[in-house]
Amino acid sequence: MLIPSKPLIGLALLVWGILFLLFSYYLDSKAVRLTSLNDAIHDASCVWAFWYVGSQLLDNIIEAGKPTSIKKMILLKPSGDVFNYLTKLAGEDSPVNRSKDITDTNAVIEIAKTAIPKVDIYYHSEQLTYSFTIFDKKPKLSGNNLLPNSKNAWVVIQPIEPKRARPRKDWHKWVVRNKGNTRKQFDAYYQLFLDIENRAEQIYGDNV
Repeated sequence: MLIPSKPLIGLALLVWGILFLLFSYYLDSKAVRLTSLNDAIHDASCVWAFWYVGSQLLDNIIEAGKPTSIKKMILLKPSGDVFNYLTKLAGEDSPVNRSKDITDTNAVIEIAKTAIPKVDIYYHSEQLTYSFTIFDKKPKLSGNNLLPNSKNAWVVIQPIEPKRARPRKDWHKWVVRNKGNTRKQFDAYYQLFLDIENRAEQIYGDNV
């Protein structure tokens, strides 16, 4: 009976370890590769959204009277200098497009008000050239509130400028996970959301 030498055993363990790490990385990447906003919202248990208009929500992502994982939604206030600047940046500064953005924003708010449980809704006037959404499949519970900052959480960043924006099928390239070497970056977006929330104008939800 042949007994493998120690160098061969070591080499086999090294190869196994590399394959295991590659497979684990593949599974982690696949878990946050977003094919659509709809799928991501349905897969998560807690979602915080910092959005420009949120018109994607009109595609039955939030349905009247139906449960949703969206807990907080901060939308751009559809008036003023920041709104004018960002609509121009997004290439939507024609009167028709601006009117549609305002209509979509109001429609999203009315739909979100009927969600179960209710969604906290805010207006922001932040001059950021991107929007972002924080997702968590197993959020932390703090009192009666869900916080999307567990090790399972991730954030998706969407540039507003058309030249920098990517199709939704490529969203995984803009994903930041709350683990490994991107954890600090995730924490920065999480804290940014809280900071903007503190400055934002709440128009529906708790404490209104």
